[in-house]
Amino acid sequence: MNYEEAAAALAEVPSRAILRLWRYPSFENWKSWTLVGDFRSPSGLADESARLDEVVWDSTLDCSRFTDPMAGLRWGTHRAPTLRRRSVVVPTDFIEGMLVELSRLQVVVAPDNRIVGLDGTSYGLQTYRSIGGIGLQWWGEHPREWELLRHWHEGALDNFEALLDQAETT
Repeated sequence: MNYEEAAAALAEVPSRAILRLWRYPSFENWKSWTLVGDFRSPSGLADESARLDEVVWDSTLDCSRFTDPMAGLRWGTHRAPTLRRRSVVVPTDFIEGMLVELSRLQVVVAPDNRIVGLDGTSYGLQTYRSIGGIGLQWWGEHPREWELLRHWHEGALDNFEALLDQAETT
């Protein structure tokens, strides 16, 4: 099945989120990535492929309306967020491999995290299952108990970026 056929097939399938990851830096654009799959399957992966959506909020542009008086006059202060979206169809085996890795991680649910700060980057993940899911978020330096989770998250984002970049060049 080529990309066009897979994309057309996915567009006709009732879909749902399987996994969402995000990275929200204080002074750069915010990004989130969502894996979307077949709603009819408990895992979301009944078909041969699923879709990866990346949404980028151009927060540097939007926030400049409040810090630069001329930008505020030019664009106004009541404006819809500036969003960009990229999507790519990804093979189910790729996603299943990531989800298996994630499911094998042992994570302390309430780590000893006494970090205080103002600026930095927030990271997180949210899983979606037919019954329940889990969400984890950290800011700046991850809790030391979450080192394996941080490593998995970083690898997943690198893989997502590579898939999206590759789709743009083909």
